[in-house]
Amino acid sequence: MKFSHENLEIWQLGMKLVELVYSFRDRFLTEDKFGLWDQLVRAAEAVPRDIAEGYGKSSKKERALYMERAKSELAEADTSFKEAIKKERIQHEEYENLIQPLIKELYFKLIGYRKWLLGISQAKRFPKRSDPPSEVINQGVSRSPTGFTLIEVLMTVFILGIVIVVGGNLFFSILKGASKTELTKEVKQNGDYAMAVMERMIKGATALDCTGAPSAITITSPDSLPTIFRCLAGVGVTKIASNSGALTGDNVSLGASCPGSLSFICYEDVSPPKVKVSFTLYQKGSSTRPEEQAQVPFQTTVSLRTY
Repeated sequence: MKFSHENLEIWQLGMKLVELVYSFRDRFLTEDKFGLWDQLVRAAEAVPRDIAEGYGKSSKKERALYMERAKSELAEADTSFKEAIKKERIQHEEYENLIQPLIKELYFKLIGYRKWLLGISQAKRFPKRSDPPSEVINQGVSRSPTGFTLIEVLMTVFILGIVIVVGGNLFFSILKGASKTELTKEVKQNGDYAMAVMERMIKGATALDCTGAPSAITITSPDSLPTIFRCLAGVGVTKIASNSGALTGDNVSLGASCPGSLSFICYEDVSPPKVKVSFTLYQKGSSTRPEEQAQVPFQTTVSLRTY
């Protein structure tokens, strides 16, 4: 028996992720059984399960909620893979060539499917008006046998010129709006991914070191591995980094320089401790023209749940 959710591409990609996780099973040691390995398996298996469970809900809003959960579990699985690299259970080349492409594809398709469920950016449909019959157009119109006068010709040229100017401006405005929408979409996808990873890891941290704040913080995972979130300067671009790995792509940037581009504010005197994360992502190489600029601010406050 085959259920309808099995036809979803995101569910199929989720199952591929589970298969990929189990292909590395022999790499993990006995000491990982109740730690890193269990976390990785649980997060990966939760992705297709959340998709299947959400698809069975009666409303699109409920389905969208489960897609959000699946996206969150996917970010946790990605973090576990990166921890496995540090513990030398998985090679960095394997992550770049096999794991990361699958996770990115599934992550962005989960975002797209959730937006579709919520009706975001759906075009409104208007009924097509039929043209009036020709007998109505021609009714009561008399034509002079001598042709058009000079005034009629000038008026026609004047009206045609106005139509061309207005139509041209409208066409270029639409093109500019579409270009900016695509740029903003890419910036937002990168920011959502980076924020999801940082939020997941901070929430599950067992220790918090804010001596580098506001430009950086250090957290300790349940496996006692330190992770530093900071701004990483590159050639023509600044990125959000988790240790030495970048969480944002080459087409977006935090700004011209790292100091002040990424901010962490720690609230260690409350229980549980909290961290406020804020940054703004820009389209790399944005020009001075407003229609070619794309920037999206991001901000959240995360409470440590295992502190």
